[in-house]
Amino acid sequence: MTNREDVVNFAAGPTTLPTVVLEKAAQGLLNYNGLGMGVAEISHRSKEFKAVSEKTVNDYKTLMNVPDTHEVLLMQGGGMGAFSTVVLNLLAAWRLKNPHSEAKTTLDYIVTGSWSNKAAGEAKRLTEGTNISVNVAADARKHSEDGKSFSNIPPVSEWKYSADPALVYYCDNETVNGVEFDKSFPYDSLPPNANLVADVSSNMLSRKIDVSKHAIVYGGAQKNAGIAGLTLVIVRKDLLVDTDAAHKLGGIPQVPHLCDYKRHADNESMYNTPPMFAIYVSGLTFEHLLSHGGVDEYSRRSDNKSQKLYQVIDNSNGLYTPKVAPESRSRMNVVFTLPDEETEKRFISGTDKAGLKNLKGHRSVGGIRASLYNGVTEEDTDKLANVYAKDPTGAITLRTRKFTANPLLQRRQFVLDVLHPTRPNVSKAELRENLAQMYKAEVDAVAVFGFRTHFGGGKSTGFGLVYDSPAAAKQFEPKYRLVRFGLAEKVQKPSRKLRKERKNKSKKVRGTAKNKAASSDKKK
Repeated sequence: MTNREDVVNFAAGPTTLPTVVLEKAAQGLLNYNGLGMGVAEISHRSKEFKAVSEKTVNDYKTLMNVPDTHEVLLMQGGGMGAFSTVVLNLLAAWRLKNPHSEAKTTLDYIVTGSWSNKAAGEAKRLTEGTNISVNVAADARKHSEDGKSFSNIPPVSEWKYSADPALVYYCDNETVNGVEFDKSFPYDSLPPNANLVADVSSNMLSRKIDVSKHAIVYGGAQKNAGIAGLTLVIVRKDLLVDTDAAHKLGGIPQVPHLCDYKRHADNESMYNTPPMFAIYVSGLTFEHLLSHGGVDEYSRRSDNKSQKLYQVIDNSNGLYTPKVAPESRSRMNVVFTLPDEETEKRFISGTDKAGLKNLKGHRSVGGIRASLYNGVTEEDTDKLANVYAKDPTGAITLRTRKFTANPLLQRRQFVLDVLHPTRPNVSKAELRENLAQMYKAEVDAVAVFGFRTHFGGGKSTGFGLVYDSPAAAKQFEPKYRLVRFGLAEKVQKPSRKLRKERKNKSKKVRGTAKNKAASSDKKK
């Protein structure tokens, strides 16, 4: 079994959380606050859970510096659910200010990656057949070299806002593409009185954001703020409107009660049973962040972590190719490619063996993606940077010595030196494949064993056997190595302890009972 301390999880989400947070969460799941019940078992309307919810909201307000003009809602649906709720609630607020059914408006979207593109697509779907149109004020693909990649934030001078949009949406950090706004959104570029909406699902709590300049700031918790299931929504209080009254005026979609911000606010996020355990874990995460310096400290760490990786990438002499322009590179999701698919496979294999997990890029983009959320420490990042610098895809050199042909056992045998100066180690599977190519043999006819890495690394020594055929290997190789190489099935037999117990039991009886005692387990 792999231990937690032997693995660093660079997944794009859900991702790693501080171990101390998980330990507290595990205890609370079993027995919260000495109640004899877990936090997910008590009533969501109990005073105990109300205290959990209130503290979670207050700590989040502190971390995000939420002004009194805004409310925090604990909702569900993730970022994709918010694509819809944002549109529905802001259109309701717009309709109440513009009660004439023939009034028209526009929803502006700054499309800088996969998520903002999906958000714009959902807005178009929801407003189809109405007087409401969706305007892509900026599309990063039009500013890329190939005309279809998301590799930068377009120049603000190229943005084309509508005259009076009901909302302006942007995604502060694009998880899939590794694109992030530099420092902050260009607030000065906004049309007057525009309702600015920010999706901060993948970089919330990693740097400061001016909430006062936003109508809505939302994000799923599963990257920097906890586990999947909770969506944190900050909404300006004047936008908590009667959506039913707005719908009666016509021209906008009906808002489901479960998507109604005012309904959730009026019920203190308890309109329906909330994601209780997810709220509890987020509360523990916020406690941890506050006790370790808050957003200022984690902003410093995020800058340091990403700079370490980008420095290695930029100095790799072409081995690693960044996919994003320097001024638009994400601090959370470091994305790059390797020269070819085979090199990429070796890279993934090498890092995986080093305990650095989940580095494969998103299926729509490919390449490599290292996600450096708050739960990933600077020490974790150093491990990855060191492996990057050593090049886990690097070539190896095989040298044989004391080579002997052994016709009696139908094999050639030798001492094998493996030189791997840029890699921590080389898998036995890779060694068997290389030896099979060298000696024009089948992989199943090759065995390697007894390897140790020399002090200082870069060289390992062991033994190699190349049989005349797989049949000869099966005849002369020890059974345990055949099992290890997948050439034989492991024989299931009683343990040594059980066999000894059976033998002792059979000594105590005579006749036919002896065989029965020797073959049976303990009495039931």
